[in-house]
Amino acid sequence: DVMNRVRLAFLLAVTLAPLSPQSTDAQSLEAPAFMESCLVQDSGGVRSEEIWLAPAGGIMLGMARVVRTGRPASWESGLVHIADGTLVLSESPSGQPTPDFTSAEATAPTLRFENRTHNVPQTIEYRPEGPDAGHARAFRAYQDVEPAFVVTFERAACPGLST
Repeated sequence: DVMNRVRLAFLLAVTLAPLSPQSTDAQSLEAPAFMESCLVQDSGGVRSEEIWLAPAGGIMLGMARVVRTGRPASWESGLVHIADGTLVLSESPSGQPTPDFTSAEATAPTLRFENRTHNVPQTIEYRPEGPDAGHARAFRAYQDVEPAFVVTFERAACPGLST
């Protein structure tokens, strides 16, 4: 689901926007001040939750779930890493094949990933909106000017933790 892919990856705007897409140092994932976060969106009986772990060992791991009227609608896992000097977002929505999106722009505060061979979306763009919120925009095709949709998130306490 396109919305879930965008939701899972949104944190990258907040976490990784200062990184250069040309960086070849895997330790550069350690640099962001905002090392981990939980984001939520509640809308019309649908709750989307994302958790990103702090960078370690040159990777960031993320997970998300969408619950609709108390029942699971989808889930997703994500991996951020640097390959061939480029920041890469790899996602696995509900166990489907994992597409890779490479950074096309990583100039604060915008982070833009593209995969021109992926069906939909081909471009995902993230932008923070202050310290506790942000927007994710998905574009059907990489050259589109208008996004197919925009998702707004708020930072929240991490869901699903018993402590």
